[in-house]
Amino acid sequence: MSVWTKGILSIMVAASVGFGWNYVWTKSNHYTGRLYESSTLTAEAEGAHGLSLRTDKKGEAAPFKVYAKQKLYRYAQPTFTASQRVQVYPQEAKAHAPVFTVVGKARSSNGVARYKLNDGTYITADQQYVQAVGE
Repeated sequence: MSVWTKGILSIMVAASVGFGWNYVWTKSNHYTGRLYESSTLTAEAEGAHGLSLRTDKKGEAAPFKVYAKQKLYRYAQPTFTASQRVQVYPQEAKAHAPVFTVVGKARSSNGVARYKLNDGTYITADQQYVQAVGE
């Protein structure tokens, strides 16, 4: 048997073993169809339009990423005022839009939904301005 034939044969065996393992795994009780365990608290369940956070098995907020769809400001406090602005992000094409890591949620003094970022600043949770990456 030539080296080339042995190589092709070994690739075929590896592929069939991989396929078989994936089939067995997907039929087991452990397969959830997701890369990680999470659930989404929807805005309707929370009673806050446009605000959702992903949670892990323990119910703690799991960080996720959002991108800016329009011109967006980052603020130091959840109640937005011009003096609290930290940075402005101009509107960009989706491929070049700024991406933020959301670690929590907050509300302004008027009850408007905000996302808390990993650096401690805030952005709006309004779906006209931000959208989760991959949605």
